[in-house]
Amino acid sequence: MNSASLTRDQVSADELWSLLADSEAGRFRCSSLVVHCVPREWDQPVARHLAHEAASRLGLRIGRWWFGKQFVRAFRDAVQTKRVDEFRGFHRGQIVFALDGVEALRESPAAQEEIALTMDDLEAAGGLCVFSTAWPLARWRELRPRLRSRLMAGLVLPFASLDPSGRVGLSTPPGVGTRAKTEVGPADGTVRPSLEEIARRTAQLWGIRIGELRGPRRFRAAVTARQVAMYVSRSIFGYSLEQIGRYFGGRDHTTVAHACNRVAEGLGHDPQLRAALTYLCQLLGAELACEGRS
Repeated sequence: MNSASLTRDQVSADELWSLLADSEAGRFRCSSLVVHCVPREWDQPVARHLAHEAASRLGLRIGRWWFGKQFVRAFRDAVQTKRVDEFRGFHRGQIVFALDGVEALRESPAAQEEIALTMDDLEAAGGLCVFSTAWPLARWRELRPRLRSRLMAGLVLPFASLDPSGRVGLSTPPGVGTRAKTEVGPADGTVRPSLEEIARRTAQLWGIRIGELRGPRRFRAAVTARQVAMYVSRSIFGYSLEQIGRYFGGRDHTTVAHACNRVAEGLGHDPQLRAALTYLCQLLGAELACEGRS
């Protein structure tokens, strides 16, 4: 499982666990659940709550739960005191592992590698890892590749809230849930989002302003988001190279074609990019997992 596959404002606990677990077989269908963009004012351990819910539904016992900063400190202490094996025995080999605040691991590449290895162990044992982070997808590149790839390989959901009934609030860009600005596609008469709508939601997902997306800025997030928006506009919704170039700052059609090719190549080896594109396409009403026209 490799995408944020739900786009409604809320998903019930039953719907979430049906994606995660095969209750009859008593095993997990995927090895990890990651909820991202947890509101900073949220003072509850989201990952621990979700891990407890998963464990209780399958009659299991949650293994270990950590805050990210707590894990980093504990791992450093274990390394300094040469008790790493004992520390690993403490948090590995469990069925359910939870960690809130993945972004805190950024300060310790070694702790990131340790979490990645823990995920491998639990996957081999048929267990589940649950994580939360306040970072949007665009910032996950700051994590080590080994950890990032494992996080993106599971079920990744944008997060807004969690109420006592067990309904998970999914965070979506402004305008989701309302009628999006659309136009009729010239080829088949179907309704498709406008270039403005595609740009707006792409900018929101990457955490930048729409002016930075359409303008000449060349910092990494702007370049990646611009290429993604161009790819989606062309390959998923069929806009012409000229239309896309005009909207995105009067760029030449060859620039647009190059951007689309770069994204198409990246989809083959970048799970984070693939997951972000899948989520963006679904927000825009596309059913395909970002496999569009050539």
